[in-house]
Amino acid sequence: MLERYLSEIQETFLSCGDGDVKARSENYMKNHFTFLGLRAPIVRRFVRQFKKEKFLEYEEVLYLVKSLYDLPEREYHYFGLHLWVSYMNFLRVIDLDLIKYLVTKHSWWDSIDVIAPNILGPYLLKYPNKLSSIFEQWNGENNFWLHRSLIIYPLKHKGMTDTVWLEKIILNFSSRKEFFLRKAIGWILREFSKTNKQWVKNFIEKYYQSLSSLSIKEGSKYL
Repeated sequence: MLERYLSEIQETFLSCGDGDVKARSENYMKNHFTFLGLRAPIVRRFVRQFKKEKFLEYEEVLYLVKSLYDLPEREYHYFGLHLWVSYMNFLRVIDLDLIKYLVTKHSWWDSIDVIAPNILGPYLLKYPNKLSSIFEQWNGENNFWLHRSLIIYPLKHKGMTDTVWLEKIILNFSSRKEFFLRKAIGWILREFSKTNKQWVKNFIEKYYQSLSSLSIKEGSKYL
């Protein structure tokens, strides 16, 4: 049954691809991925339609997510990610293995910026005691997409943000020169300033010498 669903998704996507959209998407993503040529709103619409028509068990959802992520075309990855995001109420502690798999496979900012705040974020709200071990393990790996995920996972936590960990994680990566990490630090500070402007203001003032100019510029936008 699941293989049939996978085939149905592939057939639908292949029939809806647009050559111009494909070319623009591949160029925008610097040819890191092959695209079929579907616009993002169409992919999300297909996810809503699929979920409405198919009544899947959570294990079946995860199987489809991984199977879609193992295909080369980027739209399948988007479909799988958005499908899983719609099942966050069912998260289990063992799902961390799949989260890490998705972060480290076909990695680029577009996938990380879905996975970190929309999957890892809810996971760590549900299992906050896992953060210490995740930080220790991911920080020790030479993969800055794992590191970016650690920085931006609380983007949607708002008042539930653990500021002790937020400070620790930002400072841990503040000296790194990778653009995607410096941008991520600015992003999380900017977003959290919508919830706690004073905390962000104090943080930037306190650690001004430790933060990159990019992180400060981005993080200060709403101060």
